[in-house]
Amino acid sequence: MRIIGGKHKGRKLVTPQGSAIRPTSERNRESIFNILSSYLEDGFNGKIVVDLFAGTGSLGLEAMSRGAQHAIFVDNDLEAISIIKKNVSLLEVKEHTSVLNRDASHIGFLPLVRSNANLVFLDPPYKGDLILSTLRSLANYKWLAPGAICVVEASTKKTLEPILEFKKVNQKKHGKTMIYILKLNR
Repeated sequence: MRIIGGKHKGRKLVTPQGSAIRPTSERNRESIFNILSSYLEDGFNGKIVVDLFAGTGSLGLEAMSRGAQHAIFVDNDLEAISIIKKNVSLLEVKEHTSVLNRDASHIGFLPLVRSNANLVFLDPPYKGDLILSTLRSLANYKWLAPGAICVVEASTKKTLEPILEFKKVNQKKHGKTMIYILKLNR
């Protein structure tokens, strides 16, 4: 797996052994970032990004490569936390990142960063029903800036109904994955 765009384009990332962690494929990442280019004012420059159920951290690191100011990686799997830290170190972006060992569906308070998130990547395990509780947790703990964009990856077997204060602005199917783009309505 490698970074597909920006200043770190082509750099390889550490990936997990086995199937416990399901990284977003390069094809899906490319599609996500192409879609996002039409929704992000000024592109990724200066954005605060949150990568939930981060796994390898590939989505947040891709955003960092394209100009994001800070990325917060959240996962509750110790192997994932170790991989994310290795990838952050490989790309030499440690001073612009935070790695949190937390349950993303019960996120708690925002760590000390200068502002709330403009962009959130949400790629929970396909088994389980974590999308609604995670979005609710982000909103309740005030992690999101007004108009924040949330990218949700889900199985095509699940339907994403209207969610809380979020408006679905786009969706795209890629194989067994459905990519939803949501925007916070405040």
